[in-house]
Amino acid sequence: MMKPLVILSIVLVHSYGECEYDSRYIGWKVFRCDQITPEESEFNKLHGKEKPLNFTRLYWENFTGELDPNTLKVLPNLSTFELKNSNFSTIPDGFFEACQDLEDIELRNNNNLKTIEENAFKNLTKLRNLFIINNSILEDFYLEFVSHCDQMENLGLPSDVVLSMDIPQLKEWFPKLYSISIVIYVEMEDSEKIMKKIEDVINQTELKIYFRDLNDCCSFINSYPE
Repeated sequence: MMKPLVILSIVLVHSYGECEYDSRYIGWKVFRCDQITPEESEFNKLHGKEKPLNFTRLYWENFTGELDPNTLKVLPNLSTFELKNSNFSTIPDGFFEACQDLEDIELRNNNNLKTIEENAFKNLTKLRNLFIINNSILEDFYLEFVSHCDQMENLGLPSDVVLSMDIPQLKEWFPKLYSISIVIYVEMEDSEKIMKKIEDVINQTELKIYFRDLNDCCSFINSYPE
């Protein structure tokens, strides 16, 4: 009688300093960084700084410092970028320029982020999803900065950007746009104005509007129209 064959499957997370290559996501080539930049990682040093890292997704958090415009040059093949829970003030001009295949960007819970410079998103013609949510003191970001991203499908926006939206211009810039997400709560100073703006958007477009919770801005709460 033949003995049953037992196959042991092992999931590896290869750690290099404060960054890790996560092999649990087969085919996604996920790189995770905690506190340090990708270029500071032991992985990059071992790989050789003159060679780009062949990852397509970067999940980065708990970074403290200022972002260097050249940081992402070691990751030119990124399609997904997420930066959250970090302490920096500015997304500089040209920050994403080396990553022209980017389709998804999320900037979330970065409570010292004040400025996104005008050319930070330069050359990102493939960008489909942009979520800039719950960065509590962000003042300097305008939709004009991504007006060249005509493949855009989903936007997550600060409330002041929603208030200043020109609806006909929105449809012209983003003909494929499907939804807008926003964090809103009753105590917000401009909550009534925001709700009126949202009504205008609903009446003049077929966009879905998603409200997201202040504490967990990725949780789904409600949408219009039904």
